[in-house]
Parts: sequence; structure tokens; C-alpha cells
Amino acid sequence: MIYIGIFAQLLSHGIELAEEIYELRSSGVDVQSRLTELLPITTAEARRYIRTAEELCGPLPEKERAIRDGTVELCRAKRVDFNRLVMIGIMTRKVPREHRIQREQLRRTLVERAMDYDLTELKNWGDHLTREIRETLPRPRVRPTLHHSAKADADGRKYIKITGPDVLLSRMITTINERAVAMWRKDRSQPMDELKFHALSQLIYQGGTASSPMSEDDHLANPLRSLLHQPAVIITAPELNKEALIDDSEGRKWFATTDGALVSLSEYSTMKLSDYGWAVVIGGDHQILDLQRIHRGFSPAQKAAQTIAQVVCAAPGCSRSAALSDAHHLVPWMKNGPTNMDNLSMLCSCCHRKMGHSADLERTADGRYLWRTLSGKTRMSRLAIEEYNGGSLARVQLAMN
Repeated sequence: MIYIGIFAQLLSHGIELAEEIYELRSSGVDVQSRLTELLPITTAEARRYIRTAEELCGPLPEKERAIRDGTVELCRAKRVDFNRLVMIGIMTRKVPREHRIQREQLRRTLVERAMDYDLTELKNWGDHLTREIRETLPRPRVRPTLHHSAKADADGRKYIKITGPDVLLSRMITTINERAVAMWRKDRSQPMDELKFHALSQLIYQGGTASSPMSEDDHLANPLRSLLHQPAVIITAPELNKEALIDDSEGRKWFATTDGALVSLSEYSTMKLSDYGWAVVIGGDHQILDLQRIHRGFSPAQKAAQTIAQVVCAAPGCSRSAALSDAHHLVPWMKNGPTNMDNLSMLCSCCHRKMGHSADLERTADGRYLWRTLSGKTRMSRLAIEEYNGGSLARVQLAMN
């Protein structure tokens, strides 16, 4: 174990630093946060350090590992510094992942003469070797895929991810961009990413059975089409029948309650499907099968207030903007956690995925957050609102991107 001290001296111990980073990561330490706290590097640079360490010290099949073990000893003998190891890693990743042996052979070739070049010369040489290797490899078949989320997130959004051959997707993107630009020339008030969505939607529907994409109003007017993409709920009302309903001049239907009050069917549905409360599942024999709290998300006002107070993600060491983060129940909703400001924190999507699986978050009396891993280790967040202003936060976001 080497002491993480002077930065320049640390980088000169290339393979030793890689082994240190990999050992810390294997023991469950948040190495990315540790590196950005102790060294003058950005979050993106810390991620490159971690990836380089994993490539030099992580598991590999036996044949590739034998080549890499020789490369590691060569790094140690030639005292290759860490910056060069990072650059070599970038070069080797340009060889397709399925050709691991060629990757490791390229890494060893670059390490052998790494100290003879500066970083720019090393990159140029690596690019030349990479092109030569790729020309000898068979062109892989790219399998086209389309994945989409089954459920909407807390903000009512769904996601689609498309992968496919470069030429095919490039033609698709070009077609979408051309239509979006044409729309933008007519109305420049909408952002381009939104216009691209509308362009894709128009292309799909004009080529199919519909002449135009369905808006939210279209969904209301044509609920049969909506059933293809949205959940439907059946509301049973055994106490009602057609004879008990009263039609008004606008076509709305009403019924009288036991105390004489009139309730519309839309109000009745709203009461049945409140955005908070309890849901009871009753079986065919009229027995209660389950009782669940109805999911309820934080309101935009609650998230806005918490964003202003937090500035950045609540996880210790994370500098991602709270404005681009997810609302998180400190006490989970499924464990009767309330949806109020005392139980709200903003977590970026990366840190949010760790909640409940590898860590939990608690708010302290002074407004900070305590990050507790399942192994019992704890870390305290900063009071970011005292450390950041608009300019410094913008610089952090630019460095991360």
C-alpha cells in the first residue's frame, strides 16, 4: 500500500498506483470520490484512472491474463508513469472488445516503448497501430436492437434506446435532423431536441396507419389507441346502475349519495383512484387479498425547493447538479415513508441506483446527509450551498461533461 501524497510523485508510480486503486475498489471504497477529494483531478479523470486500474489488475481469461501479467512486469521494470498507462488504455480500447488477445498484445507493444515518447507522440503511434490491427480483423455484425422502458418514471417519461449499424443509424439520424431543421425554420421557439422528437414521431405515423402522432388530447378522444401503450384500470361500482344515473345538459352523468348530495362519475373515479392513500385487492370470494399504499411522487414545487437547498446531488463527493437529479424518499415509500420535505433528497441517477442495494441515506440535524454502506461504513456529505455559487457549479458541470 503506497501513501497517497504528492501528486507528481504518485503518478510516477504507474503500476503501483493502478494496483492501489484496484485494491481499494475491490474492498468497497468509493474510489472515485476518494480520488477527487485527495488529488487535483476532475470526476471524469477519476473514472479514467479507475478504468485503467481495472484493465491492468482485474480478472481476465487465462490466455489474455498471461499476456497482461508480462505487460504489468514490463510496466514495473520500465517505470511507466500513470498518465502514459491511461493513454495506452485509451488506445487499446479502440480494438473491439471481442478481440481481447489483440488488445493485450497492443498494450504490451505500447508499454515496451512508452517511455521513448511524450503523450502526444504515444497517442499518434497508438492510433497508427490501432488502424493496422483493425484492418486485419473481420468486420463484426452489429445486431440492431430497440429497448424501451415498460413503466413511466416519476415525471411521466418513458425511454427508448436504439442501437444498430453505423450506416443505417446515420441515415435515420440524417432524415430526422432534416425534418427537425425544416420545422425549426417555421417555428424557432422550440428547442432542437424537442423538434427531433416530433420529427421522428411524424415519420413513424406518416409511414404507418395514422397520418399524424397522437397528442394527449388525441389519447383522451381515442382511448382505444391509448390501451396499446398505457395501463387501464377497471373501477367496480356495485352500488350503481344505469337507472340511478342522472344526465345533465352537458352529457355528464351524476348519482345521488345516501345524504342527497350529487356526485359526478368523474369525481367518483377520482375518489377511487386518488394519488395517495391505500389500495385494497379483493378476490372473487370477496376476501381481502392485499393492502398496498398507492404510489405518490413528489410535486414539482417540492423538488424545486429541495434543489435550491441542496445545489448538488446529496451523495457525498458527488457534484452533479440537483436540478438534473431524481427525487428520493429517505425513508422508502414502501416502508411508510411520507412524501414531504423532511423525507426528500435529490440524488443523481447514478447514486440513486445504489439506494437500497449498496447504501442508504440519512439526513442529519444540520441539513447534511449521511451515506451508509451495507457493510457499515459511513461518509458525510458537504453543505454544498455554502461551497458553490452559480459560476463554480457551472465549471464543475462542464468539467464532468
